[in-house]
Amino acid sequence: MDDSATESPPYISFRTFINFLERLESGGIPQRIDRSYWGGFLSGGYGSQVIATLRYFRLIDEHDEPTPLLEQLVQGDRNVELANILLTRYEPVIHGIDLSRATAGQLDQAFRQKHQLSGDTLRKARVFFVHAAQFAHIDLSSHLTSKTRTTVAGAKRNGKGVRRADSNILEPPPESALEPDTAGRSAGQPKDSETIELQSGGGEVTLSFSLNWFTAKKRERDFVLDLIDRLRGYAQGKPQTLNRVDNLPEPSSHDLPDDYYDQMEPPDAEDWSTE
Repeated sequence: MDDSATESPPYISFRTFINFLERLESGGIPQRIDRSYWGGFLSGGYGSQVIATLRYFRLIDEHDEPTPLLEQLVQGDRNVELANILLTRYEPVIHGIDLSRATAGQLDQAFRQKHQLSGDTLRKARVFFVHAAQFAHIDLSSHLTSKTRTTVAGAKRNGKGVRRADSNILEPPPESALEPDTAGRSAGQPKDSETIELQSGGGEVTLSFSLNWFTAKKRERDFVLDLIDRLRGYAQGKPQTLNRVDNLPEPSSHDLPDDYYDQMEPPDAEDWSTE
């Protein structure tokens, strides 16, 4: 039984989805895509949404184990494979709609009727679909693409390079952004990262650091922990205020050289502008 109409469609950033596929391609598809695999580069809540996306597309089963469809999407012609997936899984939504002439209002109405979506979730679901359809070279009307100007990763064919799909699609991020977490590590310096989606749906932010907690000074540890607290607080919807670095707890005197304060230069006023 096809339960596409009863499942919630993806509403994560499409770039996150493509980056996840690129990570699987470069590092290999694990036997099970569980939290121990993705927990090092995705936050808990956002990682769960990525897993829900994989399940919606039947890329993993109920045990989080990859399906043959995932292997085809990762290793094959990604544009063609994704197009087949989209046309199958979104069929309850796009049935009877001519995407080459459709408006954003038509698509929103279909999402509301088939999936009972509303508000920001509805908008994000439509944005994901439009970006995915652009990537898969599905013919879309300018009425849809003009409402979705956020760029997505470029199209990749058979591992033989990347090309632009159309004027609204940018080349993918540098390879360094898609490397496994082990890249760039030095001995004794574990690398950690976390990714959250901006509340506007316009992108995502990744905090990544490589720090030896045993040799780092207190001020450095406090600075990193403050960034982590801010990232997670934003993801949880807590109001955030801008703290300047000099508002962090002062390090003990033995952490600093004698001429520490003589060498400090105040930041330019424009560095703290909120505009």
